[in-house]
Amino acid sequence: MDEREDSQRFLTAIAPLDQDLSLCLPGHYVTISTEVGAVPKGVDWTQVCGSLRTWLQAHLPSFPEGTSRHKVPGLPFELLVTVEKTVNEVFRPAGYFFVARSLPSDSLDDVMKVALARKLPKLVGTHADRCILLLEKADVVHGFARLRKAIDNVRPEFPQLAHVDEIWVAVTPAWETESVIWFYELCPKLGRRRLKVPAQVGSVTSGNA
Repeated sequence: MDEREDSQRFLTAIAPLDQDLSLCLPGHYVTISTEVGAVPKGVDWTQVCGSLRTWLQAHLPSFPEGTSRHKVPGLPFELLVTVEKTVNEVFRPAGYFFVARSLPSDSLDDVMKVALARKLPKLVGTHADRCILLLEKADVVHGFARLRKAIDNVRPEFPQLAHVDEIWVAVTPAWETESVIWFYELCPKLGRRRLKVPAQVGSVTSGNA
């Protein structure tokens, strides 16, 4: 597949919906993703964007919490989207909406392996009352549930994880009007605790699921 052509189709047909305020659900962080190559040649990519927006506006509120997969109706080809919908009233009450292309299913597991191999030895080798692993999420390719799944997938290869009390992910600012860093608990319980830290102030606002 020609990566440049596929990127252009994605940028025209789906990417314009990223951070679309009409698709933001109050109190939620929503990510939709399509597989690489999901939008074919020979269709009106702009029309795809409009049809997808209209469908999402009508159905996003009724989608279940967590991860779900849907077929978008009314298009001249089959378009499957994965929706991750997470309660997120702490970060931005008006909600967030992001789009992304899915990477191959095993690629995140490989990335997680590299991160854990680099971070775990030093972390568990440090004397402390509690051991907290902090990961960074600087993009929206994968949602929180997928990050947790990757950890669970590779856990058997990393017995040192048994000595880690908590795993959090730090999310860098996604909106130009904000200067905050979010912290989201991945383990032991996904989404139980969330923190928002104003980057310039350094104070912390917390929230529980």
